[in-house]
Amino acid sequence: MEYSIISAAILLILIMDPFGNIPLFASTLKNITDQRRKYTIIVREHIIAFALTIAIVTSLVVLLTATATHKLIGERILVAIERLMGLILVAVSIEMFVKGVKGVL
Repeated sequence: MEYSIISAAILLILIMDPFGNIPLFASTLKNITDQRRKYTIIVREHIIAFALTIAIVTSLVVLLTATATHKLIGERILVAIERLMGLILVAVSIEMFVKGVKGVL
C-alpha cells in the first residue's frame, strides 16, 4: 500500500479527533467560574493550534519544494547549508549542556 500526503493528513485528523476532544475540553473548563479566565484559556489554545498549523504547513511546503530547491541551489551550496545547520545545532546543544552543568554545580 502506497502512502501519500493526503492519506497521512486524513490519518492525522482521525487520530487527533478534534470533534471528539470538544467534550473533554468543555468538561475541563466547566469548573472555571471566571468568564475572563475561560476566554483567556480558549484564546491561548487557539493561538497554539494556529501556530502548530503554520508549522505543519511550512514543513509541508519545504518538503514539497525540496527537490526543486536542490536543483536550483546546487550540490555545493546544499552541503554548505547542511554543515552550517549542523554547526548551529552543536552550538545550541553545547550551550544547553553548559547551562545544565551550571545548574547542578
